[in-house]
Amino acid sequence: MNETNTEHTLNYIDGILATKIMGWSVKIGKNATDYTPRCPDIWIDKHGREFGLSVWEFNRGYVPWSPSTKISQAFEVVKKLLLDGAEIIIRPHIKSTFVEIFYNGRWYEDYAETPEMAICRAILRSWRDSK
Repeated sequence: MNETNTEHTLNYIDGILATKIMGWSVKIGKNATDYTPRCPDIWIDKHGREFGLSVWEFNRGYVPWSPSTKISQAFEVVKKLLLDGAEIIIRPHIKSTFVEIFYNGRWYEDYAETPEMAICRAILRSWRDSK
């Protein structure tokens, strides 16, 4: 997969997690349904509070909220699901991470090379099934 397709896929995942799981909407940036070429910098909740602010990284400037590539931000999504009553098991292996989620009376699972992507994929699997 080339760089552009990878970036598009990650932005799409991040956008779905922000809007469908976290319940945020766009404050500045592109329309919430258009996750290309990058996600918006700032998301807001239904009360107008700002979330998912871009973070400053040395030598890179501001970097958008991206749970698919940042473990601390993936755990923001995990925390939201835990508060909603989910149970989550994260099992690291040598070359991958396996994640199981019990949510809405069902188990969902997925794995990936990185823990943050495994978390995101398992959460997306549970969201798709509950639509």
